Amino acid sequence: MGVPRFSPYWPEPGFYPPGYVPWAPCTGAPWVPPTVAQFQAQFFRDFPYAPVVQGVTDPSLKYVQSQDIQNAINMACGDFNPQYGANTTLIFLFLAAHYMVLTLRNSAMGVNSQATFPVDSATVGSVSTVNNITEKFKTDPNFNKYITTGYGQIYLDMVYPYTIGAGFNFLQGGVSNN
Repeated sequence: MGVPRFSPYWPEPGFYPPGYVPWAPCTGAPWVPPTVAQFQAQFFRDFPYAPVVQGVTDPSLKYVQSQDIQNAINMACGDFNPQYGANTTLIFLFLAAHYMVLTLRNSAMGVNSQATFPVDSATVGSVSTVNNITEKFKTDPNFNKYITTGYGQIYLDMVYPYTIGAGFNFLQGGVSNN
């Protein structure tokens, strides 16, 4: 019942039929968010994880630490709908990876970090590039925050089909032969 939500701020209260309990992100039942180990297993090539030598994790900031991953998982919990069916954990992992990349970019720049949006086109000398970003994603505040990383774009590709038709209220009723 009800349409899966794309954002914790939508739909308006009262959208769901009586007795339906909308999701509460990362509360544990019936869905539990993935662990740090599951994140590392999914993205085993993508990030330089801190090595463990004789039971001690290298604390160097040149590596992604378990706490970085846990922080990304916590951030993703606030922006996730666990009603995506069979691929829920995979979808969540891409959202967490998106948030981790954003956080790592910001921490690398420190107080000088700046937000950038994807470039539509750029020219340097005689070389130019054009990126086609769907206008729907660029202008919709529910979508545009995900187009800033490759992981966010994959997340968006995975959840966008669940958002189609969202926003319509369906009334209960029936058909009569009379």
